[in-house]
Amino acid sequence: MRIHLVAAAAAVSVATAGVAFAALPKDKALAIMHERHEGMEKIGDTNKLLRREFASSAPFAPAVKSGAATIAGLSRQASGWFPAGTGPEMGKTGAKPEIWQNQKDFQAKLASFQQAAAAFNAAAASGNMDSAKARYAGTPVEAALPVTLLTQDDRVEVPEGAAPRVHTAHPIVAGIDGEWPQLLGYNRLIARPEAITVAMVADDPLLVAWEFGTGRSIAFASDCGPHWAPPEFLAWSGYAQLWSQMAAWAGGAQ
Repeated sequence: MRIHLVAAAAAVSVATAGVAFAALPKDKALAIMHERHEGMEKIGDTNKLLRREFASSAPFAPAVKSGAATIAGLSRQASGWFPAGTGPEMGKTGAKPEIWQNQKDFQAKLASFQQAAAAFNAAAASGNMDSAKARYAGTPVEAALPVTLLTQDDRVEVPEGAAPRVHTAHPIVAGIDGEWPQLLGYNRLIARPEAITVAMVADDPLLVAWEFGTGRSIAFASDCGPHWAPPEFLAWSGYAQLWSQMAAWAGGAQ
């Protein structure tokens, strides 16, 4: 399972929580906001590395161990990324105001994120790559997702290609007209009844979104690059627009 969670830097700030602090000097607040931004970028970059490894038939264990340790460490640091005074009132940020308005909710989500990151790190450290593969089914991470995950191998290989199609009008796909290029595979998911299935591939959900607590999360069931996303998909005129609108919606900008 290598479902792409655009909960990564936006609604996975679903996974980061603020803790109450006294008002911070502006320079200190800006420094924390910079650290938060860099940390979330690092989590995203590390997730990309891990997806590449798990897409291969033989993941490189040292890279997986390093990536898992990085995410586990950053998940712990996230406890200090959202003190009072580092929200939108201080300057440009992708963090939603609800983080500070409902800290109890975000603290619970942070604990779930840290628990899942620690479990993944332990599995990777064991050297068992089958165990370390991103199996979110039954973990606290799954509760934040707009989909139900399968516990068995959910990979669907389509070497002949399968063309995605828009299923429901949504800001994520606004202005993306015409046919989508074909994908060569995806993970089979079950969309939650209360979620919005934005796009389908074959007879399965490809892109699913929902509101979760005071945040948002998105599941994209294929690759954002090789191997399931062929060169034609990467060169598609709607590619950049799709991913930027996914990030914007998850971050609350739409």
